Amino acid sequence: MNKQKYNESRAALMAEAKGLLDEGKLEEFEAKSKEIEALDAQYDKEAKAEANLEALERGSRVTGQAAALAVSGDRETILASTEYKRAFLKAMMHKTMDADEAGAFNAVNRELLNATQAASSHAALIPTTMMKDIWEEMGQLHPVIADSEPSRTYVNGKVSIPYADVTGDGAWTAETVATTEGAMTSGTIDLDGYDLSKGVAVSWKLYTMSLDNFEAFLRRKLAEKVSNALAAAFFTGTGSANNQPQGVITALEAETSTPQVVTYTASAGITYANLTAAMSKILAGYIPGSSVYADSATIWTKLANILDDNKRPIFIPDVTAGGVGRIFGLPVKAEDGATSGKVVIGNFGKGYVSNMNADVEVHYEEHVLARKTDFAAWTLADGKVMSTKAFAELKSGT
Repeated sequence: MNKQKYNESRAALMAEAKGLLDEGKLEEFEAKSKEIEALDAQYDKEAKAEANLEALERGSRVTGQAAALAVSGDRETILASTEYKRAFLKAMMHKTMDADEAGAFNAVNRELLNATQAASSHAALIPTTMMKDIWEEMGQLHPVIADSEPSRTYVNGKVSIPYADVTGDGAWTAETVATTEGAMTSGTIDLDGYDLSKGVAVSWKLYTMSLDNFEAFLRRKLAEKVSNALAAAFFTGTGSANNQPQGVITALEAETSTPQVVTYTASAGITYANLTAAMSKILAGYIPGSSVYADSATIWTKLANILDDNKRPIFIPDVTAGGVGRIFGLPVKAEDGATSGKVVIGNFGKGYVSNMNADVEVHYEEHVLARKTDFAAWTLADGKVMSTKAFAELKSGT
């Protein structure tokens, strides 16, 4: 029986058992309890047999902890298990798995294993704990990834996020005067799933490393490759027309009359007045949680040299706030995903939404003659600007 049928049958039996107990029919209750135990045992037996059949196709048998995990049918539990993490790393390094590891590996990746694959090409889901560490490293490499986490979802499939903006403030009125209605703009932000894939080639010499050292190496490389592409998309992604997320800079520059964009003169550089003009464009509610994003060259050759009317620098070096300094109290963060010469000020946690549409997979392919393996992390992702009023852009003009 499948898991859905099992759950339905068990729920029905439990309801019957509760009814008998409430009526004081203890003998009938005990008999019904045995039916529930028999159903549980039958389901466990069938689930274990199915897991073993899949494992036998890979040349191993499910036992011990792996069998218990397979019986539970909880893929998330298996993904977070120690057995699966060891199995994943051994698969990457061509090392032999023990029975528990092979069982956990097969139970998680059954759909990928059943798919038609070339003899030298394989795929596997990244363990939960390892994926958590990859996200942390991605956030360290690109601050915008960490800052956008509060509004990021992890839903398989398309996601529609509703929004509503009401214009007009509240007003004091006499008791007999009707309240003035504000204008409401509402709709949905629809997030799709676009292919995000980045790879790295690994020499077979690295397979002599320990599992822990290889994990750190692979995690670091995948985090670097994926985060570079994701961060760039958050700023300059061209949107659905090119199967990419929509970037903040793209959205701001596409608006009629570009109300959120301040242009500075290239010869003069960014001035104090340019910065105050940009700050004035962000709605006050978005200021808490906002940051200033620019690449290192723009920070240190432009922002760090801006003086106020009293010839004092407004850039204050400060590494305690998650950036390299502060301007107007906001952290200034070195972000290579931003376009050179441009500065984005804004709140990615509230003004930008993103979704990771699928579990992250690692695809790996052997190249025997070259004695190397290609690893590629793959997932589906999308992102869009929720409100342009959460951002302002400084860019160079003539």
